[in-house]
Amino acid sequence: EPWVWTTELNTSDFVLPASEHVPAIIPQNERLYRRSAAVLDAALASTDYLVANRFSAADVIVGYTVHWGEEEGWISEAPNLARYLERLRERPHCTLRPPETP
Repeated sequence: EPWVWTTELNTSDFVLPASEHVPAIIPQNERLYRRSAAVLDAALASTDYLVANRFSAADVIVGYTVHWGEEEGWISEAPNLARYLERLRERPHCTLRPPETP
C-alpha cells in the first residue's frame, strides 16, 4: 500500500502541486509493488480469500490496494490477483470497478 500511496502523491495534483512531485520514485514503487504482488498472487493460487478462505475485512483492505495496483497496470503478471479482484467485484455492494480502457 505505501507504494501506491506515494505513487499517487507523485502523479496527482490533488495532494501535492506538480512542482513538488518526485517522478523518479514511480519506477521504484512499481518494482516494490510488483514484488509484493507476486507473493500475494502465489498465496491466492490455492484460496479464494485471505483469512480462512472466507471473505473478511482483510479482503476489503487488500482488495482496494490490489485494485489500485491494477489501475496503475502493475498486476499484469499476477493472474491470481486478477481473479481475486473479479471475485471481490462480484460481491454485493462492492464499488471497485475495472479501470476504463483508453
